[in-house]
Amino acid sequence: MKKTAIILCVILSLLVVRAKSQDFETICKVGSTSWNYIPYGACDFITTDSISIIDDTIFNEQNYFVLYNNGFFESDTVGYLREDTVAGKLWYRFDFQPDSERLIMDLSLSKNDSFTFYDFNGSADAIVDTVYYDEENRKHIGFESIHSHICSFSSDFEFIEGVGSTACHFYQGQVSGSTLSTVLLCCHKDEELIFSNADFDNMCSVIAVDVPIDNGSSKAEVFPNPSNGSFTIQFDNPNSDLFRIEIYSITGQLVYCENTNKENIMINDGLKKEGIYFYRGYNHKNKNFYGKIIINSCNK
Repeated sequence: MKKTAIILCVILSLLVVRAKSQDFETICKVGSTSWNYIPYGACDFITTDSISIIDDTIFNEQNYFVLYNNGFFESDTVGYLREDTVAGKLWYRFDFQPDSERLIMDLSLSKNDSFTFYDFNGSADAIVDTVYYDEENRKHIGFESIHSHICSFSSDFEFIEGVGSTACHFYQGQVSGSTLSTVLLCCHKDEELIFSNADFDNMCSVIAVDVPIDNGSSKAEVFPNPSNGSFTIQFDNPNSDLFRIEIYSITGQLVYCENTNKENIMINDGLKKEGIYFYRGYNHKNKNFYGKIIINSCNK
């Protein structure tokens, strides 16, 4: 009887240890996990970028997952993720240079624990405010004092099991006080949507061009518009100031840029794919202009 009791105690102990060491849901799956996010918080031009895991590699005997950008900078590797599903930790590094790795998620934290955020000048600790599990039994770690700010939009900062952080993967090193300049919109895994941001109406793609009405604005027009890809952008520039002109696709990809001190630029067959594009011009005197361009095959 005594021997049986001892065996039962051992079995129960093993079950407890196993339960405590159970892995968190993985974030990194090659060819499966992807994220849509807003890459910066400028008010004049908000757009969406997309990244996914396309491969894995070994560095310093550790496994890293390769992040591929298929949005703003097409066909570009934008960093590497390292994951520990037992501890619930995720690290991001831009490249394989020394000291470039930063911890970007820690699901082992409890309420009132601290987490280190890095900015351009150093580091600061923020305190965990909330810990809870959602309907999918994914763990959330929240920080009341840290928020993502995209122009007038504000979104809570959290770690989410199986997803990452609500500021996406690039926020470490870009913190300004208690403000983050990137925000996660959606996360897909195995082609299934597992996260969407209610602060942005659960949309996975956001693009907005603001036309501010102030003394720094310059008038601009495009003609013809719609066009077949050849058109002119004309704007006020009486003092021959140097302007930078940029054109973006509706997905946020920069497709054309030019510097000029004239009052117009002429583009001949610069945009071959039909669709909607957005342009903006700006200079060091805070003068700016914005607008929309339509490329239509019916005009060809």
